Amino acid sequence: MPSSLEQVSTPASSSGSDWLILAGCIGILFLAAVLEVNAGERVVVPAGNVELPDVCMLRRLANVNCPGCGLTRGFIHMMNGNFATSWRVNAAGWLAFLAVCVQIPYRIVQLWRCFRGRPRWDASRLVGIWWLFPITLLGQWIVRTIHG
Repeated sequence: MPSSLEQVSTPASSSGSDWLILAGCIGILFLAAVLEVNAGERVVVPAGNVELPDVCMLRRLANVNCPGCGLTRGFIHMMNGNFATSWRVNAAGWLAFLAVCVQIPYRIVQLWRCFRGRPRWDASRLVGIWWLFPITLLGQWIVRTIHG
C-alpha cells in the first residue's frame, strides 16, 4: 500500500483543475494573439475595430494606474514580439506571460502522468517562486508611480 506521499492520482479525481488551467492558458495566449493595441493604447478586436472597455476601476474612477494596468496590452505586445513595448506598458508582464507559457507543457505532462496512472509531480517546493510575481508587480508600480 503506497504511503500518503506516494499515492497515485486517478484521472477522475485530480485532472479537472489541470484541464481548466490548461484551457485557460491556451485561451489567454489565443486572445493575446488575436487582439490588437491601437495607437491610443486601447485593446481592440480587429474584426470591426471594436475597442474593449477599460476594466481597471482605479483608473476609471481616479485616473490612476494600478499595479496590473497594462498587463493585457503587455501580453498582446509580447505575443506579437514587441518586447520593449510590453516592458514599457507593464514591466512585470513578461513574468506573467512566462508563467502562462510554462503552465501549458506542465499541465500536459501532469495530465499524461495522471492518465497513465503515475503520481503527479510534486511542485509544492516551487510555491515560493510564485511570490515573485506580486512582488515584481507591486515593485514596478511603485517605481513607475514615483518616477512618473
